[in-house]
Amino acid sequence: RIRIGAIMAFSSYWVDDPDHDIEHYGVKGMKWGVRKKRQTSTKNKRPRQQLILESKTKNGAKILGVQSKGNRIANFLARHNVNLQKQIEATKNLELYDANSKKIGNLQLFHESPTSLNVTWLGINERDRGKGYAQAAMHMAEDYARKSGMKQLTLEVPGISPEARHIYEKQGFKAVGSISDKDDVWGGLTAMKKQLQ
Repeated sequence: RIRIGAIMAFSSYWVDDPDHDIEHYGVKGMKWGVRKKRQTSTKNKRPRQQLILESKTKNGAKILGVQSKGNRIANFLARHNVNLQKQIEATKNLELYDANSKKIGNLQLFHESPTSLNVTWLGINERDRGKGYAQAAMHMAEDYARKSGMKQLTLEVPGISPEARHIYEKQGFKAVGSISDKDDVWGGLTAMKKQLQ
């Protein structure tokens, strides 16, 4: 016979009834191991559509941006935090693939307002750089922003990546201010913006 006592964090007591070897009365009227059934509704649950974007490099090589499911822990926490849920819904995490379905990098877009899309992250794998994938990914982001009715595209470029800033300037982005000083880990962040309309 097993007994439960002071191990439990909430109130419990020893049960000497031979018909009930394990019982717990921490919550009035509930027995150990008995759960109330949760009411679940599927009325308002819509299946999330996966975002798929396409673009081409200058040489005509096709790249694909496929929305990932995101971080499982963040998605779990978002079920309990409305602000985090809104932030996750406003963020599009895309995995970038070449024409051979090989992953070449990542692109993260954030709907910072109804009229502004922020390119939060663009990373191309080191072995795939120099093939025009970064410019194609930026075209992909701009096309998505235009189709979504955005009026501007924004981003922050680190001072330690002058080649990235050069790519953005070639695509029409203008520096609009400094976000941090040059002594930080990024070598200073510069805010850039491109008007779309």
